[in-house]
Amino acid sequence: MFSSTTRFMSGLALVSLFFLPVASRNIPRQSVATGNQPRKTGTVQYRLEWSWGKAKAIVDGKGWEVESNIGYRVRVTSGYLANHSAELNTCEPTTAPAQSWLNMMTLPAAYAGHTSSSLNPAAITKGYVESLATPVGIDFGKVELSGQRYCRAHYLIARADAAARALPTDTDMVGASLYVEGAYQKQVESVWTPFKIRTPMANGVVASLHELDVDRTNANVIIIRELGSFFDNVDFSSNDERRMAWQILKNVIASTKIEVQQDN
Repeated sequence: MFSSTTRFMSGLALVSLFFLPVASRNIPRQSVATGNQPRKTGTVQYRLEWSWGKAKAIVDGKGWEVESNIGYRVRVTSGYLANHSAELNTCEPTTAPAQSWLNMMTLPAAYAGHTSSSLNPAAITKGYVESLATPVGIDFGKVELSGQRYCRAHYLIARADAAARALPTDTDMVGASLYVEGAYQKQVESVWTPFKIRTPMANGVVASLHELDVDRTNANVIIIRELGSFFDNVDFSSNDERRMAWQILKNVIASTKIEVQQDN
């Protein structure tokens, strides 16, 4: 025969067993609700800019003029540059992004410009063809990012495809990375000699950055190239279009500076 105390304790045990599953089911619901809160994102805007350096705009017409380091005066009256892509890469120790970039740089012209950027959420991969006759700043693209810290930036000039933005109507830039037209003269000469240079070759730069935490701030990634050194070491007397084109691409990339401006 059970005592009243025994019956009371047995009743408490039954009540506890009844409510325990309910309490245990409520715990994960609270945890899931907390985990479903939206993650903060940051906006990264890429922008392309030109620095004039010693180059000067032609006052009485379209284009610009510069004197090279080997004594050529050069006037640019028409031209285009195919900006293929730009991207940020994370701070985690990895060789994959840089290695893919270097592999791209060693590919022949038929394959140049194809990288793994399409797998990177921080990448702008739709090309933009900009005018060299009227060089101005342009917005290259914008991405929304979260949960990463970035320590490197890549910028690539490579041949344009049919989907590139701002394709010109006066020059076929599909399959070309650079087209520039104008005239040159030696300092001691008075006759201007016309020239045209076109190439599908690619060139790019990898730059280290101060750590950027996109969960804490928005940022502008500004890619600045220089016109003043555009024709340095370009020997027009060689009549070697491929060599001159490669030298121009080397000059553009060598002068490129990548800056990150973070919102306060």
